[in-house]
Amino acid sequence: MDSSIRLPLFIKVLLGSAFMMNAGTFMVIPFLVVYLSKILQFNHVEVATILSANLVFGRLLPFITGLIGDRISHRVTLIIGVFLRGIGFFGFAIFDSFIGLFVTSALIGIGGAFYDPSVMTIFASQKEKERKQSLTYLNQALNAGAILGPLFAAGLLLLDPAVPFLVSGVILLAIAMVLGYFSKHIHTNKSKNTLFGSIKQIIGNRKYLFYLVIMSFYWMAFSQLSVSIPLYVFDLTKDEKMISLVFTVNGVTGLIMMFFLRNVFTKYTTMTLIQKGALISGISFLFLPLVNSFPWLLFMIFIFTVGETLILPSSDMAIADFSNDENTGGYYGLFELSFAGGTIIGNYLGTFFMGINSVYPWFIYGGMCMVTFFLMKLLARHSSQVNISKMNKMEV
Repeated sequence: MDSSIRLPLFIKVLLGSAFMMNAGTFMVIPFLVVYLSKILQFNHVEVATILSANLVFGRLLPFITGLIGDRISHRVTLIIGVFLRGIGFFGFAIFDSFIGLFVTSALIGIGGAFYDPSVMTIFASQKEKERKQSLTYLNQALNAGAILGPLFAAGLLLLDPAVPFLVSGVILLAIAMVLGYFSKHIHTNKSKNTLFGSIKQIIGNRKYLFYLVIMSFYWMAFSQLSVSIPLYVFDLTKDEKMISLVFTVNGVTGLIMMFFLRNVFTKYTTMTLIQKGALISGISFLFLPLVNSFPWLLFMIFIFTVGETLILPSSDMAIADFSNDENTGGYYGLFELSFAGGTIIGNYLGTFFMGINSVYPWFIYGGMCMVTFFLMKLLARHSSQVNISKMNKMEV
């Protein structure tokens, strides 16, 4: 860690818990479809419905849960979120009925809806330098968990298919207890507005809403990592096992690149970093169809991940700037909804465009990233002009 900035103990605890939580989640998620369809033998409609319960509750509720956290305390909603996810993972090991598993999946989504805006608000409550540094460490912690989680699960599956769910549940409940112990050190501002007043303030922040629209273009392209890219890999190799290599390259690159890019986050503004990341990601999509080979694809995934590594922490940092330490949970919650909207649109576009079987989809995805680049440049220029105008008025 950078010796010039000492992170508070509770931030270090949150970083450790984020790693463990993501490892626990990825011990389960990659194998969940197989578990539901092959082990429990649900049909494809039932499997999709169970999985959708997690997605719907996890993405639609954060705006509400974020606003709740702004009022009762994010340290409370944080622990509630981890606890509910832990109970949900236990449920996957205990229940084998459709209703039981649907409720279990919904619990995991609701837990995520409480956890995500709360943990981001806690990070955002730090001073600017500490906030930027801690969010880069958070990105590494999440990547490390996503890499190691499936490896742990592969060993646990040798014992019994339900064991990864039980272990994940234990990990999350242990995290909830640890966070409960350190929660006295966690402080975030409570909103003094009424619920309606907070919603009105957030919705009335036009620059923030424009930012959400801009980022939705990137999320449409970003979602192709799990839609178009796997389909393209299978077309190239005729081997579904090679798909996992793409995610390994993506996760390892994100983890390693952060060591080299960390100082960049303190040197440039968040909007500048998002511009650079979108440009790099766009180049990777535009160059991908130039060579029709798997090694070239992996190299483009490496390039894409460099851009992704600049954007993911920066997009979170930008929310803190927009919220100005007021109704921060609500701001992060609405951001989650924007991410979900962009991802869902991207999923549909990806499955449609990949049916065309041509180079055009990659130019479209690259174009989405370039739209993000140019619109973010426009927003940054407008924001700087507004700030200069305010300073001039203050001087007068």
